[in-house]
Amino acid sequence: AAARVKMMSVEQISGRLDDRFRLLTGGARTALPRQQTLRALIDWSYDILTENERLLLCRLSVFAGGWTLEAAEEVCAGEGMDTYAVLDLLTQLVNKSLVVVVAEGSQTGETRYRMLETIRQYAREKLLEAGGSEILRARHLAYFVNLTKRAGPELFRANQVFWLNKLDDELDNLRLALDWALAADVDAGLQLMVTSQLYWDARSDFREVESWLAQFLKHYNNADSLRARGLLMYGQAVALGGDFEAARKLGEQSLELSRAISDQHTEAFSLWCSGMLIAIQGDNARGIPILEQSLALYRSLGDKFGQATVMAWMSLNNNDLKDSKAHLFESLQLFRELGHLSGIAICLSELAHRTIWGGDFSSPIPWLEEARELHRQLGNTLREADVISYYGLLAYWQADFKQARVYYEESEKLYEKVGHLLNVSWSRVNIAYVVLRQGDYQEAKKMFRFCIQQFQQANNTIALIYAMEGLASMNVDHGQAERAVLLFAWADAMRERIDDDRPPVEQASVERDLAVIHVGLNDSDFAKLSTEGQALTVEEAVALALEG
Repeated sequence: AAARVKMMSVEQISGRLDDRFRLLTGGARTALPRQQTLRALIDWSYDILTENERLLLCRLSVFAGGWTLEAAEEVCAGEGMDTYAVLDLLTQLVNKSLVVVVAEGSQTGETRYRMLETIRQYAREKLLEAGGSEILRARHLAYFVNLTKRAGPELFRANQVFWLNKLDDELDNLRLALDWALAADVDAGLQLMVTSQLYWDARSDFREVESWLAQFLKHYNNADSLRARGLLMYGQAVALGGDFEAARKLGEQSLELSRAISDQHTEAFSLWCSGMLIAIQGDNARGIPILEQSLALYRSLGDKFGQATVMAWMSLNNNDLKDSKAHLFESLQLFRELGHLSGIAICLSELAHRTIWGGDFSSPIPWLEEARELHRQLGNTLREADVISYYGLLAYWQADFKQARVYYEESEKLYEKVGHLLNVSWSRVNIAYVVLRQGDYQEAKKMFRFCIQQFQQANNTIALIYAMEGLASMNVDHGQAERAVLLFAWADAMRERIDDDRPPVEQASVERDLAVIHVGLNDSDFAKLSTEGQALTVEEAVALALEG
């Protein structure tokens, strides 16, 4: 198609229409306002079209943000127009300056077409006048549901970048199709979302996903696999917004439904989601066994992607870094076999994370570099922000606090960009640690207190513990040994309760603080304060940390 039409810019098209109108009016000046002049110009251009050219122009108005030849043939052919005729008619519309061939902007290299918005609105009016717009919108929806079904399996494979870019090119059309589905076909709309979940995970703002799914699930009540998968996808979006309790309930609904309908793939997915949500808050004692159930089910089903995904999340159990990294290496091997770039990148970045925690500051660098490059190829801002935060962690433990702050602030901005509120808070508490080590105690206290309140409100146990430990360390620097002992003892008790040990580098830092405390505090007083601290409730410990 590209070889048969002349590519022109929007400005060239507009200028060419103006030239035609001057020819029409004999070059005379007109007193009509610009809008009326443009309307007259489009009227004239429309009137000189053949009947089939007019028909195609009107039908093409159903697209938003452009279309491919394939899409035009699938959606616009029929009822008086043969599929083979679409290309010739489209070429004539381009030659007559009513359709533009997009010379740049397609991420896949495919030829795309579009209309100036004023022409599209005009053609839309003509389509509505003639009737039949509902049929065209239904075909448009069906085409993009089928496109996402084709894309779905490919998003797990080596050519996933091509398909991510293809769906990116069609994002305006996907949104238009979803909008129509809400009014006319909720089933199709929910299918579109669920079959392309990996695209939305990689390229969209979770708040948009949450909004669409909330609307579709409100009206889709069939007790089937589609609803179960939709509930899980919705739960993940809700969790990214920080509401883990609501996300957990959605996961439980999906698990119950998948078991009721004997859908083992969705059951395994539900178990993964539930275990992940619990473990990510630091409660490994409850979360890891659920992940193990998911892994066993995926193995019985022979689902390598599911196995790789679950093993990557099982690495959240930091109590044995060797075991944690073993899970990641096994997951990485499976993702490499599948050619799943996103999974490869996540495993590499998490391997770097665990290695930094273990005190090795040189091995992680190649992993971080490869992970960052892969996430950039994939256009995954959220995961790229994760990598940048690990660069910050690396700089922090090498005592390069200035550079650590640069990395953490960069990651914070990227998390804010995609609306990942939980990780925004993690970046902020890491910045608080940096500020503490730089000696700005007032600013560090302010930041730690803010993060503590946020983590308590979000019921994020491990993040709360981490922030409280930072404030305890600051108390050591300020000579407030008794308060520091109470807070560290509370943190120890909480970590034991949720089965989440401190990573080695963090434990070494706490032990240095405890050594300072022991210089000015006798063993008897230390033991007494430790016992009191271990007995504190969360509310009492937070109140202690925030006072003064």
